[in-house]
Amino acid sequence: MAAVRSVRPGVIAGIVALSLATLTTYGPHLRAPLVFDDNSTVLSNPSIESLWPLVSFRGIDSPLSPSPELPTSARPIANLSFAIDMARQGTDPAGYRFTNLIIHIAVGLTLWRVIEGTLTRYRPQWLTPDAARLLSFAAALAWTLHPANSECVMYVTQRTESLMALSMLATLACALHYWEAEGAMRRFWLAAVGLVAVLGMLSKEVMFVAPLVVALFERTFVAPGGVIPRRNMPLYMVLAIASMTVPLLYLAGYRSTHSGDVGIPPVVWWMTQAKVLFFYIGLAVWPWPLALHYQMPYLRDITIAWPWVGMAALLVITASWLALRRAPAGFLLMASLCTLAPTSLVPLSDEVAAERRLYLPLAAAIAGITVAPFTRGIHPARWRDGRSIAIFATSVAVALALARLSHIRAGAYASPVSIWADNVANQPDNYLARYNLSRCLIDEGRLDEAKRHLRRAATSAPTESRNSEIYSRASFNLGLLHQKDGEHTEAIQSFRRVIEMTPDSSPAHYNLARSLEDAGETSAATAAYAAALDHDPDHYWAHTNLALLHFERNEIDAALSHLLEAYRISADFHACSNLAALHAGAGRIDEALVMAREALRAADDTSDLATVDSLKMFLAKHARRAHRTTNQTAPPPVSEVTREGGRY
Repeated sequence: MAAVRSVRPGVIAGIVALSLATLTTYGPHLRAPLVFDDNSTVLSNPSIESLWPLVSFRGIDSPLSPSPELPTSARPIANLSFAIDMARQGTDPAGYRFTNLIIHIAVGLTLWRVIEGTLTRYRPQWLTPDAARLLSFAAALAWTLHPANSECVMYVTQRTESLMALSMLATLACALHYWEAEGAMRRFWLAAVGLVAVLGMLSKEVMFVAPLVVALFERTFVAPGGVIPRRNMPLYMVLAIASMTVPLLYLAGYRSTHSGDVGIPPVVWWMTQAKVLFFYIGLAVWPWPLALHYQMPYLRDITIAWPWVGMAALLVITASWLALRRAPAGFLLMASLCTLAPTSLVPLSDEVAAERRLYLPLAAAIAGITVAPFTRGIHPARWRDGRSIAIFATSVAVALALARLSHIRAGAYASPVSIWADNVANQPDNYLARYNLSRCLIDEGRLDEAKRHLRRAATSAPTESRNSEIYSRASFNLGLLHQKDGEHTEAIQSFRRVIEMTPDSSPAHYNLARSLEDAGETSAATAAYAAALDHDPDHYWAHTNLALLHFERNEIDAALSHLLEAYRISADFHACSNLAALHAGAGRIDEALVMAREALRAADDTSDLATVDSLKMFLAKHARRAHRTTNQTAPPPVSEVTREGGRY
């Protein structure tokens, strides 16, 4: 009992210290607005609006069966956690980030437990329990406060990564108990491994590599002579069954928004990821500057990529050789490569690299750096706890420096503008960052600044098919801003660039027509409106504005045809009042009176008052006349309706 009492205060002190350090680092920034995919995950996610029913088999959104193509689509456990947050505090960002923070702390504490359990039970066996506790705590603290992990706290959607990491480490922690337990307790820990693994698979697909990571761990640290005994085979059967969760979700149609055919040849992706691998290594060692989105050029030619491919191959060969020799460094390298493998092998849209992918590999790297001086072949056997205390003190000092950087990084999330402005400052040629910054600036009414970033995004975005969407969006929004400022020539050029990339874009044809009309090129505008209707026959405003052009040229039948189509699409005030004016101008008083009455019934607070008064006067003028009488008074005017410009 004395031994237990001597351990417990240190453990409690460590839990408190790690928790307080993390809360102090991130706490002041938890109320920052949601960013980027958070809008889809939280604000536009119907599956988290209610906690019940948890699962729906009738196509109804529910926490454990989220809508396809959401960021949480193949990650129902993460989606359920968002539903719980929604039930607790609605859409308040602080509540979601506080949950992220608690999960992050839990991952750090679990990492501490796994490292300490490995050091005290397996290697190096000579290390005293106190020294092992100090070293493992120092590693966990440095990892928890590392700036590269800030994304998994501040970027709410990336809770999927931290939940997966928690499950991976908890699986290892339960396996540690399983390997030592007997009888009923052994069966208990086997069930715990299966449960935790399934939860991880339902949090993020990367958990699929858990069986391999556990097998590498057992072979390196646990199995005598590196041969896994048959009595431990049930563990891998359970993990294999749990891993089937991922392909079953994909077969059911649930998959990440970044997965699927993204238009990048696999070989190009693999060559590029060889370079990204060393970018991650650099980020782990020197985590600054950081970015919400990293833009990197694709390595399409082996003559350019071969140095990175060669170094990556050498790293894999070295890691495999060390793993075969059961060296701890071999396990750490192979575990890191395994967790990076899914995103390194499968092309993903618009995300060549991401800080969150370093979340688990960084744990292996920091654990290795902290414990390296005590591994076999490096340490002198006479080293005592004094050396471990020195390393502990150094690690804590480094952790505090990392905490300061993490605090600064978290501050960049103060607003959508600030996080994207920070991204642009660190990567001036990042067209996606500039595009997103421009949208945030538009939301704040800073249109001149938005125009500058859109112009840069539209000229720097590659025009290959994969990037045509960003290129088109940037050019489209730039055209809208030029249109708003009366810069017709520039607007026309922007919309024509969009049409070159996406010729079937009805909004681009429509807004090109608007700009041409504003520039006085009515013939070209007529053709552009017609093109918009070719791609979207139910475009209400294209029918309406094209009818106005025909009306101005006294082409009554053509104008009537398009106004009737607009009326069919939406029998609102504008459609009815325009039809009334057209019928009246053509002498069809009966039809004009019917449309005038319908227009007044459809009128609301947004309706043009002058048009409403004209309709009333028209009805009053003909109140006691036979419908056959030809109208001798001026008809109600064709409404100059507000023409839709599309969304920025």
